[in-house]
Amino acid sequence: MSEILIVCYSLTGNTRRVATVLRDQLHAELLEIEDAEPRRGILGVLRSVWETLAGRTPEIRHDPCDPAAYRLVVLSTPVWAARPAPPLVSFLDRHQGNLPEVAFLCTLGGSGAKSTFDRLAKITGKPPAATLAITDAHRKAGEDTALVHGFGDTLKGYLNKRHAPEEPGERTE
Repeated sequence: MSEILIVCYSLTGNTRRVATVLRDQLHAELLEIEDAEPRRGILGVLRSVWETLAGRTPEIRHDPCDPAAYRLVVLSTPVWAARPAPPLVSFLDRHQGNLPEVAFLCTLGGSGAKSTFDRLAKITGKPPAATLAITDAHRKAGEDTALVHGFGDTLKGYLNKRHAPEEPGERTE
């Protein structure tokens, strides 16, 4: 079993593609969240906007998992109205208090990453080990994969530093 779980919600496939690149780099496990009720057409868009602005959490489906069994959980979401997508928030509601260390990854049109990361930190009650925002401009310029690899390297370094064995005679408090 991997030490890293990547939890991903993706409506259009952009977030899934980025999370898959990270999964492959880190040899992590990928848990995809699905809507219990599909978001299709204009009604799906309107429902997405309403849930986001109203703070509603929809019913979701995903494979059973225990996030506490991992050292790090990477939360991956598109940004909707400067917030994390409600299906990811539903996942967090189900697993509140059961998360190890966290990192945040988002995909977005252009702005809203900081407020999304702030909301995720508030919901989880944890500061992120690292964050990454992939914009449409990054994707169109072909910079997204390099950014994801840099993020993956940062996470590897964080876990290695955070969980390195103590040197003889070294004390931690």
